[in-house]
Amino acid sequence: MAYALALGASGSNPVGVRLSPPAFQKGSARQAGFPQGIGSSSLPLGKKTTPMKTVIGIIGPIGSGKDTAAIYLAEKLGCKVYEISGHIKKLAHEQGILHDRQSLIDFGNRIVKERGSEYLPNALLEQISERGIITGMRQVAQIEYLQKHSNLILVAIDADPEIRFKRAQARGRLGEATTIEEFVRLEKEENSGDRVQRIFECMKMADHSVTNNGTLEELQKALDDLAKFQ
Repeated sequence: MAYALALGASGSNPVGVRLSPPAFQKGSARQAGFPQGIGSSSLPLGKKTTPMKTVIGIIGPIGSGKDTAAIYLAEKLGCKVYEISGHIKKLAHEQGILHDRQSLIDFGNRIVKERGSEYLPNALLEQISERGIITGMRQVAQIEYLQKHSNLILVAIDADPEIRFKRAQARGRLGEATTIEEFVRLEKEENSGDRVQRIFECMKMADHSVTNNGTLEELQKALDDLAKFQ
């Protein structure tokens, strides 16, 4: 299966691979990309505080390669991956709800309406001790919650629709779509109207954007550069 990427700005990277500069201010905890620690705050002497957890958020549409990127970064950083969809499936199983794509989307929307937008990201954040990777956020409010309650570094993974269609087809994850036209149409419908899912709006909030159209090796090399591994 092919993966590759083109990130925002140029550097000493393979041809076709460009890194986008971090959207961090000088001196901030996020300045160095994926931090090994967290920034300090100016608190009154004697006042104790709990350091905020570092979360690397990996988001993207179906077939973009976000899960592949998350697994690779988890191995490099020595942390775990926590999936929004995994928590939804767990709750769906407990309630006897089918695990097909549309049923899970509808159930996820219902969870948000009944328990609030912060419920799912908070449930995963509570499982992280110091640093972890959370994948699959598809709602703006989920990202805003993590921005407020963690040191969030958000990475958006994308690929051309034709490539994503072929990947989803190979994995049996097309749902009702049988053609590229249906795939694109259904994706737009899932992220429009009164639905709470807004994956493409979420991707505009990313600190780093990745277009993943080529090989797995190119994806891994770009993630290495993005994370500034030594």
